[in-house]
Amino acid sequence: MENLKTQTNTQNLESDKSAALLTQDEISSFRKLPITERRKKTEAELNEITDLNNELKEVVQKINITGDITNIEEIKKKDKEVKMRIADLQELIDVGNSYEDTKEINKQKISDIYDKCFSPFHAFSRKLSKDDLRFIYEIDFYIRNLYSGDVDKINRIRKKVNKKGIEANISFATGIPEEQISTNIVDSFYQTLTPTDNFLSDGIKIHYGNIDLYMYKTASDFGEKVLPENVAGCLNLSGITSAIGLKLPKSVSGYLDLYSLQSTDGLKLPEHMGGDLKLNCLTSAKGLVLPENMNGGLSLESIKSADDLKLPKNISGSLDLRGLKSANNLKLPDYIGGNLNLSNLESAKDLNLPEIIDGGLLLYGLTSAEDLKLPKHVKRLILNGLVSAVDLKLPEKMDELSLNSLETAIHLKLPEHIDILQLNSLNDASDLKLPENIKELELRGLKSGYGLKLPEHIGKVDLSGIYAANGLKIPEDAGDIILTHILSPDNLILPDKLKGDIYLPNSAEVFSKFIEKFPQHKDKFKAYN
Repeated sequence: MENLKTQTNTQNLESDKSAALLTQDEISSFRKLPITERRKKTEAELNEITDLNNELKEVVQKINITGDITNIEEIKKKDKEVKMRIADLQELIDVGNSYEDTKEINKQKISDIYDKCFSPFHAFSRKLSKDDLRFIYEIDFYIRNLYSGDVDKINRIRKKVNKKGIEANISFATGIPEEQISTNIVDSFYQTLTPTDNFLSDGIKIHYGNIDLYMYKTASDFGEKVLPENVAGCLNLSGITSAIGLKLPKSVSGYLDLYSLQSTDGLKLPEHMGGDLKLNCLTSAKGLVLPENMNGGLSLESIKSADDLKLPKNISGSLDLRGLKSANNLKLPDYIGGNLNLSNLESAKDLNLPEIIDGGLLLYGLTSAEDLKLPKHVKRLILNGLVSAVDLKLPEKMDELSLNSLETAIHLKLPEHIDILQLNSLNDASDLKLPENIKELELRGLKSGYGLKLPEHIGKVDLSGIYAANGLKIPEDAGDIILTHILSPDNLILPDKLKGDIYLPNSAEVFSKFIEKFPQHKDKFKAYN
């Protein structure tokens, strides 16, 4: 009976992840919800799980008292359901932690704390909570993805709360005695080193501020000095070439820079990292143990093979694997919140991309789309080495698409929604079918406007390679049009009204020809410098 009690009360998430009920479509639907709706959904689910778990505990307690195990199978079934729902909930939280979400969450948190500090409505309750202080001092994670106005707000907040003493505030927030807390912050926002390095003394449980020790090459350079147990800030050890004998902190809330590290020998990473991890010079992943989830990005640009590489399940920042030429044995994370750099990959064979990339996908090295299965959701797609659109199946919506080596639009089917499109090697627009709405279009390789049909709603258009219009029609709702090599307005069709300007060669002769043909637009013709 004691075993049953232990089994029920211990929610082993790892062992039950394979039994999670969520489908990819359910996850995608959840991501499309507004942030406030996501919060409501996750909070409601958490409350239901908590209630269910509490009921289960009560039943188990009765069994332990009475010894009646009549309903034991039903109890085990409910126990399994709780574990599966916890796994589902954690997955929803993980996939919802994207770049834009983080910006909005940070913005709201900063706004709430700012009001507590400065709003007249909080005049009698200005004391910040422990959670507020942990956020402000970046004890758990680095505050990233800020809007510009939030930088000023957090600067003012820190300046105000620091008057009570940084060590005193952190002690209140963490429960750690002040004498075991160090800081090298001498102003409210900018992180300036003090003349001493007391934060490298033995017994420091937490240090607030960035630590810059780029000049150290090995652990022996530390001498008697030791790193703090926890760093609420960034840790720069970019000069370290060997980790043998190096004892890193248990947690680093900002980035950890190990740029020059040559081998994983002796490397034990912090249990928690709130920012990016830089391992730019590491050539092999053998022995590399990474956390299951990363709140920042991961730089492994010198890794030549995916053998022995076990990546986190979720990466909130960017993943740099530009050194890989083959996707053999490569298992990518389920979610990437920033860019995925596979710019030297020569073939898409064995490449299984995550369905969600909230940044850009860089595949400069691919010359063919054979075997390429793109994510359902990716904001930017860079395929500048692709010479043919055969086998290329693009997502339905993208912020930016670059196909700067395509010379023809044959087989090219573009997404219905796209903001920025670059096709700068295209030399014939006859087969080009553009989406109905584009914010920015680059077609610098075209020498003639023949066959080019621009959508009615379009922003800036770069046609700087065109010499002759040959029937080119500019829509009324178009933004700025760059025609810096055009020699004549012949066969150029302009509407009665122009929304944007038309940039022409810096030539008096060309200007006079355009003004003569389109006098009503003379104020719209500009010289391109």
